[in-house]
Amino acid sequence: MEKNVVDYEPHLALFVKDADPFIFYKKIASKIYKTAYQKYWDQGRRWLDYKDYANFAINTNFPDYKWFPGITPMWDNTARRGEKSFLLKNADPETYQKWLESILKKFKPYSEDENFFFINAWNEWAEGNHLEPCLKWGMQYLEATSYALEMIKNKIPAERHA
Repeated sequence: MEKNVVDYEPHLALFVKDADPFIFYKKIASKIYKTAYQKYWDQGRRWLDYKDYANFAINTNFPDYKWFPGITPMWDNTARRGEKSFLLKNADPETYQKWLESILKKFKPYSEDENFFFINAWNEWAEGNHLEPCLKWGMQYLEATSYALEMIKNKIPAERHA
């Protein structure tokens, strides 16, 4: 049977294979940080720095099976999960754009019909995760997405970031 995987960030499908998401976060943290996850698992809070996580994803090769990449502009599910929440702190449109550009450069479509990637999410406000314009970032996430797509389409140098 052929293996097909959709990467639904920030669930780290590319990096670790355990079923428990908090084991995911601990493993990814220990892979990203030399001081392991202790730096970020303080007082029961579970979080990673968005820039560190994005850079880790940027520098990680895609697997050799059929894998459709995913990205998240930000993540904070405290409103839904309370003490069991997970956060990607310090997210910003510039880092998101760099990560998206990396995905678009690395991803080679499997066919004309299998030429897609996933962005989580358009308006997942309860999980602090949205591309939709907001007071803090305005249109910057949409602009970063548009620019990254245009850059790949027209082979523009990656110089402008959100």
